[in-house]
Amino acid sequence: KGQITIPKAVRDSLKLHVMQDSAGRFLPRFATSKDTSSTSSQPPSFFIGTFLLNEASIGYARRTDTIAADHLSLEASFLIDEGTYALDIKRLQMVAVHPAMIVNDAGGKLTFANGNLYFENLRATADSTKLNLTGLINPRQRVGSVEITATKFNLADLKKFGGPALTGVVDAQGTVGRDTSGVRGKVDLQGTFLQMKLNDMFTDFRFRDRQLHLDSIKGTWFDSCELSATGQIDFSTPPEKYTASVDLQHFNLQRMVPRSFRSDLSGHVQLQGTSFKNKDLALLLDVDVTESSFDKYPIQEAHGRLQVTTDSI
Repeated sequence: KGQITIPKAVRDSLKLHVMQDSAGRFLPRFATSKDTSSTSSQPPSFFIGTFLLNEASIGYARRTDTIAADHLSLEASFLIDEGTYALDIKRLQMVAVHPAMIVNDAGGKLTFANGNLYFENLRATADSTKLNLTGLINPRQRVGSVEITATKFNLADLKKFGGPALTGVVDAQGTVGRDTSGVRGKVDLQGTFLQMKLNDMFTDFRFRDRQLHLDSIKGTWFDSCELSATGQIDFSTPPEKYTASVDLQHFNLQRMVPRSFRSDLSGHVQLQGTSFKNKDLALLLDVDVTESSFDKYPIQEAHGRLQVTTDSI
């Protein structure tokens, strides 16, 4: 087979719209390696050494939503070979419309082959977030796994992609994937999650049907409290409802509920809660405490139940 090589190509004001049909196939349909392998002769490979794209608009319409971007500027090399599409991005800026965000800079390698989209050191700076991804997804089946490193990631942005309504800003490093059972991941976290300050935390989680299952949480939060816990958060109907089983050392309740008493609590807690907003927050705690203090009172050992709101205990 032959090869077509173009050292440099420049295109201004391109408008591209791609959609999926009812079977989940791309329209216009792109050939894959499976398609080309069935033909008796292979088409020539196609390579552009430097591809410059200025002020482009793109859209990708799926059966459930649409992804769109304007003011797209791109510098990359591009290869088509036996149904494989490879894009090595040197520079990318755009204004995403759906979901809404500004990509100030991006780069890395994208390869589409055998129905899978591969990421290799795909980096992006969007709004205040810096992101790096390596892994693969299957767009048709909506499954895959990605190694992720994120700096100053705003958890509220998850809702733009169909995720839960969370608040906080975190640095994260780990693996996140999606299979037929939902989204799952193992991630190291620092920053703020809802009302909680995370200093050095590890979590093993699953998310499906607007239920976040925290199979393991270990580390330090609120600067000095060490904990090991499991839990679940139900985002299906507002306000959020959650449960947790927690072993902790040196927990100051005042750091989580500002109008409560200063404390230094160690022991085991079974927690049921409603809402993460101060005005609606309500906690029911079944507590087994050892060698602690609450307000100004020392505690050698205590067992009991506490009901906590922002106004009372």
